Amino acid sequence: MEEQIKQQRAEAVYKVLCEMLDRHEVHYEKCEEDLLVRFGMNGDDLPMQFLMLVDKERSLLRLLSPLSFAVQEDKRLDTALAINALNNRLPEGNFDYDIASGRICFRIASCFEDCEIASTVPEYLLFLASVVVDKYNDKFLMFSKGAISLEQLLSAETE
Repeated sequence: MEEQIKQQRAEAVYKVLCEMLDRHEVHYEKCEEDLLVRFGMNGDDLPMQFLMLVDKERSLLRLLSPLSFAVQEDKRLDTALAINALNNRLPEGNFDYDIASGRICFRIASCFEDCEIASTVPEYLLFLASVVVDKYNDKFLMFSKGAISLEQLLSAETE
């Protein structure tokens, strides 16, 4: 019985997510069996990719935004330190970093256990993620190429 309730809640959250994207005229790819959507958006500098999914088992609405590049091997340790410093300054969400591959991904989630979710929740997650990713994706790219310093990357927060 509990599994059925989890499934119903997850499907309701997925419906709210898709309705929000439709309302904002976002063109997205649906994968209903996995309760996920994929779409892209244009940023000020680099295009952004988003994956929003409903995690039924953990009762989470998750948003992931992988950056479009991999950090060069010689800058991976420095980038790990930069991501750690930046994550400590972000009010919500964080950048995940795979030092072995050099891939960076922004992640944020919201729990919906034992509650209904309003359309403002996926809207907020998308708004916050798009602002943060757009603000830092080009700076991470420049930092990973040695074009800007750690101080310049972190000073973007006050811009």
